[in-house]
Amino acid sequence: MSSTRERLIEVAIRLFWRYGYSSVSVDQLCEEALVKKGSFYHFFPSKEELALAAIDAHWADRKPRLDALFSPSLPALERFERYFTYIVRRQSELLAEQGHVLGCLYFSLGTENLDQPRLSEKIRDILTVYERYYQNALVEARDAGQLHLDNPRLKAKALFRFIEGHLADARLHNSLEGLREMPDQAWELLGVSARSRPAQLEPC
Repeated sequence: MSSTRERLIEVAIRLFWRYGYSSVSVDQLCEEALVKKGSFYHFFPSKEELALAAIDAHWADRKPRLDALFSPSLPALERFERYFTYIVRRQSELLAEQGHVLGCLYFSLGTENLDQPRLSEKIRDILTVYERYYQNALVEARDAGQLHLDNPRLKAKALFRFIEGHLADARLHNSLEGLREMPDQAWELLGVSARSRPAQLEPC
């Protein structure tokens, strides 16, 4: 990958995530990436094309992390404990780096760009994969007798919406306080008692 193209993608992820797609201009992207506008249009015909490439690049980094967190080699409930811990830790890192709680990149871009069908479709596809991680772990936990679920698919959707709501709230208030309470509340949503919950990982 050209270093210029790579810089534009890295800057796009950072600026779109922090300020939103519509608030960031091509001029800002070029200034932050230290490239001329002609170079921008050499690699990307439009800001939308850059956003699509940025989403792909971010997902290429994120998916291996999710594969590891939700690895079938881990007990089903432990996957959720690791995932909940990761969410809080990652948002803490972003707050330290960016000076603001950023929440979920995909959800933020998706809700902002409902009139951009290509962006919306790509993001919906990614978020569907997120739900599938949840669902697969829930099915295994149910089959192992750890959870009582009538419909793991619907429970996965409920958990996904619950977590995204917490992330959006954390971004809105620029605070990790509510997000730190999210794991305990998520376990309640799943119907897992404190006694049945996996051992907590290191606090974030």
